[in-house]
Amino acid sequence: MTKKVSADNISELSKNAGFSGSAKGAPPTPQEMIEQIRAALKARVESLAQSAAAAKAAETDPAAPPSAFEISHQRALKSQRNFELLAANVPKGFRLTPVLYSKIEHDHNDQVYDEFKKEVRRNFLKYVAAHHADELARLGICPHGLERMKKGLDPADENDMLYEVNIDHIIERSGGGKMSLQKAPDPLQPGSGKTYLVNHFDNLILLPEHVHEAKNMLNDAQQAAQTPYGDSKWVLMLIPETGPAQSGFVAAPQDQTHYLHGLNLRQQDAAKRISHASFVADQLQQALQEFRQNPGIDGMLKTAESVAVRQQKTVVNMMQEEEKSGAVKKPSLKDVFNAAVAKSPAQKDMLENSVKPVMNDVARQIKAAFDEVSARPGANDENYRNFIHFYQGKKIGGVRQGIENLPLEEAARLSETFQQLDLRIKQRSAGPRLP
Repeated sequence: MTKKVSADNISELSKNAGFSGSAKGAPPTPQEMIEQIRAALKARVESLAQSAAAAKAAETDPAAPPSAFEISHQRALKSQRNFELLAANVPKGFRLTPVLYSKIEHDHNDQVYDEFKKEVRRNFLKYVAAHHADELARLGICPHGLERMKKGLDPADENDMLYEVNIDHIIERSGGGKMSLQKAPDPLQPGSGKTYLVNHFDNLILLPEHVHEAKNMLNDAQQAAQTPYGDSKWVLMLIPETGPAQSGFVAAPQDQTHYLHGLNLRQQDAAKRISHASFVADQLQQALQEFRQNPGIDGMLKTAESVAVRQQKTVVNMMQEEEKSGAVKKPSLKDVFNAAVAKSPAQKDMLENSVKPVMNDVARQIKAAFDEVSARPGANDENYRNFIHFYQGKKIGGVRQGIENLPLEEAARLSETFQQLDLRIKQRSAGPRLP
């Protein structure tokens, strides 16, 4: 793509990406679709109300739990209320716009998401921070969060509390039709190779989670996801506008009187901390894989590893021992490695702005997750078991193996974090068993 996907062009873009013969003529107007959705929701609510009443009349036990019809009826009523609320209060910087939703196969949608998660997401955060810092600030991202984004990390405040933001595909991955099937170089990611058109930066926007939820609610009210594979249908969606003060890469902030106002911080319970630690571990593995693919890097790492092997150690162990003894040789392995990488601006940029930051973030997030689950022994035993399952699983095992021969101070610190957690877990295991 060469133009930002927006409310001005999405109807035509999605129509062109639709499957053969899926849409003919002009798209319906937004008002026509609003009336269609309203009528469909009203019919659904009334039908479920009748079914729920019949089920209740047939029930002989007054203490019986609500029937499936009653539960579905309440959900339909909620969907109806939420739709009317959004239709009457379209957020600033967005427009209700018809989009041709063309459903792709589930397995292929997984491939598109995998590419987004591994190759696109981190780079999009960097791009937005570099080019649209003013819009991020207006949305509510603090300077510390902006600096994290410049390194490909999720925005957080100075206390490491993550902002509740998502990166959203404007044309949906699962309903992108040909845009979810075809690849091309992204003009905004020079040198990154080909990616699915739906994963191009021009189709992405950073927005608060509650705005994202409102968009998903509208899609769900129309049962967009239930479109058969290979088919298309017009769906009314909440689409960003573009203009002189709005790029379309960052959601516009809402007035204080709007029900979607504000940007919240994510309240981190144990499950969320474990989940985020797992996510950043994935990010580190991908960053290390990309870094090793740089010309000459793998050779340099193997040279460092051979030095350590002769001493029957890992590179990280050797660095830690030198640091503790105070007998660090000059130049050290890390000095030699950093100097060699610095000869290539691209390699240095990847090391300093992708590998090292996410390595430090893994150390912080894993320690924070362990502190959370072990804060109250016995009270959160299930959370503790979940953490141990994650910590002693293949993912963290892969991370530990991936850093053990990296001649980097950050790798040594992360390894030290793992060693400290190993000891704390061992000490806890040796204590009184939890019921």
